[in-house]
Amino acid sequence: MAIKVINLNGEEVLSIKDFIRILPSSLAKLAKDWKVETQKEHFPHYFFLDNIESTLNYEGGMPAYLYFEPKRTTQAEYDEMVLEFKNKPWNFLEARYPGTLPCVPRVPRLPTVAW
Repeated sequence: MAIKVINLNGEEVLSIKDFIRILPSSLAKLAKDWKVETQKEHFPHYFFLDNIESTLNYEGGMPAYLYFEPKRTTQAEYDEMVLEFKNKPWNFLEARYPGTLPCVPRVPRLPTVAW
């Protein structure tokens, strides 16, 4: 399945393909298996304050485990992050976990597959 965006000239400018049926496992596992430099990281998906501005500007303690998706982040992984930020503030946009880039939701780059 794919979603295609066509411009006014009839040219395809964007194609989004659904790989869920052909990927053998989760993106996090694929990134580890392929030894991709940028690993999928843990992210507090459910962390939201009063509004988007205050959420993005948040700096303080690590958000509670309840803000993380349990299927993606185990309690042990969360505990490691808490230790990492024990003596320094956690910032929503600049948080860095060991071996990762800033804490911004993204998909790890996997090797290109020719179709």
